[in-house]
Amino acid sequence: MSRGMDMHARRVVSAVIAALGFLAVGCVPPAPPGPTTTTAPAGRPTAIASASPTIGDAPLTVRFDSSGSLPGTGTGLTYQWDFGDGSGLDFSPNPSHLYLNPGTYTARLILTNSLGTSTSAPITVTVNVDPAPKYYVRVGGGSGSGCGPILNPCASIAQAQANALSTPNVRTIRVATGSYNETVSVASGVSIVGGWNSTFDDFPAGGVTTINGTTPGPAVSFDGVTGASIAGFKINGAPRTSGAAGAVQVTGGSSGVAIGSNSAPLTTITGGPGPNPTGLLVAGASQVVLTGINVNSGSPSGPGSSTYGIRAASGSSVTVADSTVTAQPATAGTGAPGGPGQAASGGNGTRGGVSGLASGGPGGSGTTYRGGQGGGGGVGTSLGSDGGAGEGPAGGGGGARGCANFFICSFDGQPGGGGGAGSPGNAGAAGSNALGTANLYAPSSGTGGSTGQPGSGGGGGGGGKTTAFQNGGGGGGGGAGGNGGAPGTIGGASGGGSFGIYAVGSSVTVTNSSVTSSSGGVGGAGQAGGAGGNGGSGGQGADKSGGNAGGGAGGGGGGVGGGGGGAGGGAGGHSISVVHIGAGTLNVTGSTLSRSFVAAAGGGGGAGGPAASPGSGGAGPNNGSGFPGFGGGGGNGGPTGNSGPGGALLRIWDNGTTTA
Repeated sequence: MSRGMDMHARRVVSAVIAALGFLAVGCVPPAPPGPTTTTAPAGRPTAIASASPTIGDAPLTVRFDSSGSLPGTGTGLTYQWDFGDGSGLDFSPNPSHLYLNPGTYTARLILTNSLGTSTSAPITVTVNVDPAPKYYVRVGGGSGSGCGPILNPCASIAQAQANALSTPNVRTIRVATGSYNETVSVASGVSIVGGWNSTFDDFPAGGVTTINGTTPGPAVSFDGVTGASIAGFKINGAPRTSGAAGAVQVTGGSSGVAIGSNSAPLTTITGGPGPNPTGLLVAGASQVVLTGINVNSGSPSGPGSSTYGIRAASGSSVTVADSTVTAQPATAGTGAPGGPGQAASGGNGTRGGVSGLASGGPGGSGTTYRGGQGGGGGVGTSLGSDGGAGEGPAGGGGGARGCANFFICSFDGQPGGGGGAGSPGNAGAAGSNALGTANLYAPSSGTGGSTGQPGSGGGGGGGGKTTAFQNGGGGGGGGAGGNGGAPGTIGGASGGGSFGIYAVGSSVTVTNSSVTSSSGGVGGAGQAGGAGGNGGSGGQGADKSGGNAGGGAGGGGGGVGGGGGGAGGGAGGHSISVVHIGAGTLNVTGSTLSRSFVAAAGGGGGAGGPAASPGSGGAGPNNGSGFPGFGGGGGNGGPTGNSGPGGALLRIWDNGTTTA
């Protein structure tokens, strides 16, 4: 066999053997898996660094992280961070670093242990020029004209704004969490954002920045400004005892004002406690856009106080988007105190003169209308006299005298007539809760009633006849009429209303928001009227002297005074989510409007003065058959005042077009 053939044969045999070996190995079952183990890297450490953010506007805070590094097996591991901006090294594992100036920087981490050193891959940090340079505010910060930059934040928002306005191009202010007790008047072009952490690079979870107003005026105001904004704050109005300022106020034709932002922490506005509290007031043809905020009227104080989440007036424009507006329950109107006491009662008539004196008893007095004088009894050859009529529009007539002819007229005087009762007063009108054109809801109180008319006096009794040697008795005087009852003069005060949004002569747009009004205040009750005076009783007729002479007749009783009218009750306050009155437009889309489920009741009218007692007629003489006087007219009680109307329950009131 040749050498070439021999080489060829060996190759074939080798290939066959290799193939058989492969098949044999392939037929061997795999070994069962064993436990997985991790071996700590040996020797020097391995530095692996990361950072966030790596690009942003100056001043830029960057957070560095070494957690991906491997420590190695050596001892005494140390960290060195070189931030690449010429600042000193940092030896903490995960530092933050502030790059003040624009530029591109290279940062590295160096790890060292007893067996060696490792340097991380470089990290490039790009710091751009801030197109909106900022000043900063932090609790415990500095003061004076030098504060504001990030290395020296101001302690006061107002101070930071003043310093920013004197610095070219600085019109943005960041405020760290904490409480700031001051009032802030935002200037044109200035943007103030709260809710920042202490390094001003993020919004911490649950962090709150609070502005507490320190004067009865607004805690935050925009007056005659353009392009100004505030967001990320909890704004609380200061307590008040008068006025109706909002916690935030936009006035003076301000335009381009923005409150709240979906990219900042939640902005909340709460009106200060006091009369007619308001969360946000927009007036004087001003324009404002609210985005992602909560507005609350605050708690009312004092009787009949209304509550307003937002008030818009005088040609202003308000846009509410993605927000919540709430008005707290209003307060009740006050009820009137107790009514006046009973009017003066008429005086009683006096008994006629005893026989032989020929005198009639004087009529009662002491009030408006006197009773009539009793007629004199006949003396000697003189005949008796008629009794006088009582005073007043319905005075009782005087009784006729007894005459001398036995067959024609009586021996005794005729009785005096009773005085008529006075008319009652009128009822007071109820209060009104009509929505007027004033910038504040102004319900009227109930009005007072009127005085009852006095009762008229009773007539005097006639004198008795005379005969030879025998004298007649004098007639009794008539009783005076009672005075008219005093009215209830104090009407019940109306309750306040609760309004989520209250716009007068302005335009309001509400989108994707929730607006809630709470219960209105109940109306106060009117004051009760007083009772009229009782009528005076007539005087008794006098005795005759004997024989065929006649006795005097009794005087008539006085009429009662009419009862005074009760005062009207106050109206119940409304609960209306959105009110629009007058010029401008109202547009509500995609929003939830809620109002109270129970209407505020109106106050009851004051009770009328109760009926008084008429005067009784005077008795006849003790001897003979003289006549008793007639009683006075019966009493007239005063009318009850009118009750106030209840408050309305509405979601929308738009110039009289309503949605319940």
